[in-house]
Amino acid sequence: MQRLLIISILLLQTLFLQGQFLQNISEEEKQKLSDRMFGHVSALAHDSMMGREAGTEGELKAMYYIAKQFKNAGLQPLPEKNYWIPFSFSEGYSYQSGSISFQNKEYSQNEYFLYLNPLVNYNFSGKTYFVGDGLNESDYKMLNSSFNKNAVIVIDINFSDTIDSATDQKYMPLLESAVAKATFINPEAVILVSSNVKKFPAIASINLDQARPNIPVICTGKTLSKKILKSDNSEIQSKCEFSKNEKTGYNVAAWIDNGKPTTIVFGAHYDHLGFGKSGSLSTDSAVHNGADDNASGTALMIELARILNESGINNHNYLFVAFGAEEKGLLGSKAFLNQKKHNLDCHQDKNELPEYCAQPDQMLQPE
Repeated sequence: MQRLLIISILLLQTLFLQGQFLQNISEEEKQKLSDRMFGHVSALAHDSMMGREAGTEGELKAMYYIAKQFKNAGLQPLPEKNYWIPFSFSEGYSYQSGSISFQNKEYSQNEYFLYLNPLVNYNFSGKTYFVGDGLNESDYKMLNSSFNKNAVIVIDINFSDTIDSATDQKYMPLLESAVAKATFINPEAVILVSSNVKKFPAIASINLDQARPNIPVICTGKTLSKKILKSDNSEIQSKCEFSKNEKTGYNVAAWIDNGKPTTIVFGAHYDHLGFGKSGSLSTDSAVHNGADDNASGTALMIELARILNESGINNHNYLFVAFGAEEKGLLGSKAFLNQKKHNLDCHQDKNELPEYCAQPDQMLQPE
């Protein structure tokens, strides 16, 4: 907590004052500030917040708490907005049925193949492109990530040139690496086949954290594997009926409107892992309190907002946003940038956040 206190003071000095200095803060004020931040962290990380997972009751409780703190600090909601700004996101898909058409025959999901990436729909078509085991960059030399909308990459999970069998502890990390490489080529889909089903049988699941999340990944059984292996560069089509598992998340935003043409934005995500179903290093189902991820950062932002509002500093407008669904893939911050009523001027380092910067001609201003 002492470190947060020091950081908050340094931020105020370096970011807001532009050559001015804060008056010396008394020990009493330092203690009050420390106590307030500790109170925020304790409240947000309390078991009653249920881990603050996006789309849950725990997130709603945290959202109301943060909105109340912004209001108590004297900040206003954005024009035409509440303090909380909802956005929709998908927790993946539920699949009712699926099929693959190949070589004038149709193969059904679950009987002949399995879906491995639950975050996408599996309606696609293209031509198969065989890359062997897909472990080397040279396997993809004929493909270009900018022009692969018709390519369906086929990986042979028979890694016998590298390991003895699928029971080797190196197998899954190697396979995950190969699949990740393939997804970043930006194909229509990635299909796993096996030329040696005894030693390298079909898999039912795989960790896709390293892979692009929007690429379909399929693992085929023995019958369909044989068919695909015999016919490279052949037309393949996948169809599925599905429903999205839609949920609602919330960003919490408040600002100090000084009537200036520029706005400085401060953000911290407030969501966490809930009961640890996904993204947790633990296999236990228990409340993941998230004091340092990111209740502490949210507490710091709340107090920076309060202190700045009380200071009377008005060189810019100041916007504070507590983002939701960061743990789901930065979904809250992306949703906020995609909102059209309050566009952001992008001053981030383009090498750090290339996918989430708005265009330079989009300045955040009230309508």
